[in-house]
Amino acid sequence: MKKKLLLLILCFSGQMYWAIDKHSQAESYFKEAKLLYQKGEFGQAAEVYQQMEQLEVEAAEVYFNLGNCFYKMGQLPQAIFNYEKANICAPFNEKIESNLTVAYDNTHDKIAFKNTATFFTYLKAK
Repeated sequence: MKKKLLLLILCFSGQMYWAIDKHSQAESYFKEAKLLYQKGEFGQAAEVYQQMEQLEVEAAEVYFNLGNCFYKMGQLPQAIFNYEKANICAPFNEKIESNLTVAYDNTHDKIAFKNTATFFTYLKAK
C-alpha cells in the first residue's frame, strides 16, 4: 500500500512540475513575442506566439496578438482566423470585435448579396 501511495505521489508531483514548467515557458514566450511586436518584427513575433500554441496555451490575448501580427504583415485570412479564435475565448470583447470588423472590411473578396430577395423567393418556390 505504501508503494502505491508513493508511486501516486511521484506521478502527481511529476505532472505538477510539468504544468508549472509549461506555464513559465509560455510566460517567457509571451514576453518575448510582445517585445518583438513592439520592435516591429511581426513575423518573428507570430512565430513565438505560434510556439505558445504548440504548448496548448489557449488564451484570447495570445490569439488576439497573433491576429495583430498577421494583420500587420498583410495576411488577412490568418488575422481573421486568429481574431475569431480570440473571440471564441473571450466573446463580447470590444477590442477583438473591432479588429475583426476592420480585418473583414479590408478583405478584397467580399461577396455582395444584391439580389437576396430573388434568392429567397426562389427557395420558397421549391
